[in-house]
Amino acid sequence: MISLINIGDAYNGKNDFQTALSYFNKAHQLANELGSSHDEVYVLRGKAESYLKAGEFEKALDNALSRMELAKAYEGKYVLKEYAAILDRIYAAMGNFEMAHHFLTLHTAYNDSLHNERAADRIAQE
Repeated sequence: MISLINIGDAYNGKNDFQTALSYFNKAHQLANELGSSHDEVYVLRGKAESYLKAGEFEKALDNALSRMELAKAYEGKYVLKEYAAILDRIYAAMGNFEMAHHFLTLHTAYNDSLHNERAADRIAQE
C-alpha cells in the first residue's frame, strides 16, 4: 500500500493528477479492506493534494477534512501540521481567507510545538 501512495505522490509531483488519483484510489480501497486508518490518513492527503493541484477545491477540501479527523484520532502533531498546511492552501485557493488564516495559525502552532519538543529533547540529552 505504501508503494501505491508513493507512486501517487510521484505522479502528483509530475502534475499528472489523474494517474496520481488512480493510485490513491487503489490504495484507499486496500486501506478500507484492511481496516487501516493509519494508511487511510496518507491516502487522503495524497488525494487532497491531487484535487487541489487540479483545481477541484471542493473535493480537495472533503478529502483533507476527512483526513484531519482521522489524523486527530490516530496520528501525531507532525501529520496534523501537514494537514493544517494543506487546508490553508485549499481555503486560500477557494478565496476563503478567514479559514485559510485559521489553518495557517494552526499549522504554525503545531510547527512551534514540534520545534519546542525537539529543543527540549536536545537540552535533556546534554
